[in-house]
Amino acid sequence: MRKRIVCAALALCMLLGLCGCGAEEEAPPVAELGAAMLAADAGFPEMKTVESDASLFANVSDVDYGKVEAYYLAYSADGLADEIVLVRMKKNRDTAAMKESLEKHRDGRIRLYRNYKASEAARAEAGIVFVSGRDVALVISDARGAVRKAYEETRG
Repeated sequence: MRKRIVCAALALCMLLGLCGCGAEEEAPPVAELGAAMLAADAGFPEMKTVESDASLFANVSDVDYGKVEAYYLAYSADGLADEIVLVRMKKNRDTAAMKESLEKHRDGRIRLYRNYKASEAARAEAGIVFVSGRDVALVISDARGAVRKAYEETRG
């Protein structure tokens, strides 16, 4: 009888342990989210894309690439302001630094366009930066609301 009680208690402990682990919900791959975001604005010009290329990451952020799980970048091939940067951090605690870094990146783009192509500066100024879980995104698009909605719908 004592053996059954011990076995039942151990089984209950294991079950409670599994319930308490609360695995993080699996998010779609960054490339899939980025592609959905890109498709949400039919007005995007021809866009070039980059996926998790460590050598190019410094062009959009000064955050240590070792803290990044993956990223997606889409930018105008014609030198227009249109851009999507989606970065998935390895840890939630690093999202604030990434958000600040993408805001600095957007500010740099605004300064560039003020000197280079003033009509694009206002578009860059209207760009949004948002955080969702471990993902941080910058969207510069006339349809930024639709692009963000595509992210949210694809992420689920």
